Amino acid sequence: MSGTVLPAAQTPAAGGSIGTSLALVIGFWWAATGVTLAMQRSPLASTASLAISSVLAIAGVLLIVRTRNELTVQGARLAFLGSSLIWWWCSTLFYSGVGINISTNVVEGPRTWELAMQAIAATLRADLVGVFALVAVALIVRRQSNRLALWTLLAFWITLQTAKLNVFMGVRNSGADWLPVHLERLIQFFGPPVNSWLLPTTVIALSVWFVVVARKAQSARSSYAKHACAMIAFLVALAVLEHVFLGLNMSLPLWEIFKPQTS
Repeated sequence: MSGTVLPAAQTPAAGGSIGTSLALVIGFWWAATGVTLAMQRSPLASTASLAISSVLAIAGVLLIVRTRNELTVQGARLAFLGSSLIWWWCSTLFYSGVGINISTNVVEGPRTWELAMQAIAATLRADLVGVFALVAVALIVRRQSNRLALWTLLAFWITLQTAKLNVFMGVRNSGADWLPVHLERLIQFFGPPVNSWLLPTTVIALSVWFVVVARKAQSARSSYAKHACAMIAFLVALAVLEHVFLGLNMSLPLWEIFKPQTS
């Protein structure tokens, strides 16, 4: 998120409070995560979630196209929402097992490059979907004034990769109990239940990212830039929170309502 990431609007535009924009961020983060997990309870629900998220992803693309030249608060919110809907689709594909290929059984042991390559290969096709989405959104907003959709998707993608890398290296709370049955074999790539050196490093790096973008939001001279930076900053702050809980012997109690009941 460099200084050229979010262009300032030519004239300030009023469009609501920062609180409303932040509510959009946390509301989507909570609901999308919970619904994605809940919809893996059965093959029928998983298929339904794929269909619904695909329709929403198309709607997300249309929102991005509509707002790519709109430097207003509404333009920022809709661009964020459009990009988030595309990311929801990517996440749904992953949790539904689309593109996941686990062809070998891994013997527990130290974290090696060979093991890392096996882990990457297991989810490579699913990960490439996220890269494809990034490239597609980058092309949509290329040379346009409102590029918040790209930075939103990039924030989602980067923080997912850091979380996956930390789980591979080892964390106290990997969240393995949240994986649907068809993804349980991924647990063989999880590191030991001890925090590695990478976790505090990641938390510090993400915290610096948050501070930089939050300061840009504070100093922004247009309503668009202020809201756009604030939403990215808050999204990164939520990622910091998630990474912190990876290192604690407890889970965020935010999605228990979505968790399948076990007999």
